[in-house]
This record gives sequence, C-alpha cells and structure tokens, in this order.
Amino acid sequence: DNYQDQNTYFTAKGNKTYAIVVFEEGKEVPRSINWSKNLPSEKSKIKLLQTGKKVNFKIKGDMVEITLPKEIRSAKNSVAIAFSIEN
Repeated sequence: DNYQDQNTYFTAKGNKTYAIVVFEEGKEVPRSINWSKNLPSEKSKIKLLQTGKKVNFKIKGDMVEITLPKEIRSAKNSVAIAFSIEN
C-alpha cells in the first residue's frame, strides 16, 4: 500500500501526488524530511503548499530527501505540512 510511509501520507489527483507529513506535537520541525514511497523523478517539481514555493530535494537511493525552508522550520506549533509533486 502506497498511501503511507511512516508519518507521511499520500493522495493523488490527476498528474499530481500530494504528500502530507505529520509531526509529533511539541517537537521541533526538522531541517529535512524523507520518505521512500511514491518517489518523484529527478525532474519533478515539488511545491510546499503553505507557501506555493518550490523546495529543494534529492533522490538518495530509494528515498527522497526534502530540505525544509527556514520559515517553515521556525513556525510555532506546526503539526503538519503538505507538498504537491508534479512528475
């Protein structure tokens, strides 16, 4: 089942996949996040839905690693973030 990878949940509509990453309450937002299911291609565009801006990512073996922008990491009480992935 490709709908969940640990604390990341996926859905899709048309040619876009959406990834929703849930954080533990009270924990700091990490510098980067990763998952191993529903991997984007090297040419994909990944946008952070909160800002509408593209984010930097790397494919490392069978995982994608996304670097989170400082404005997201410094947000207080952030419990989840969402991305759109356009292949």
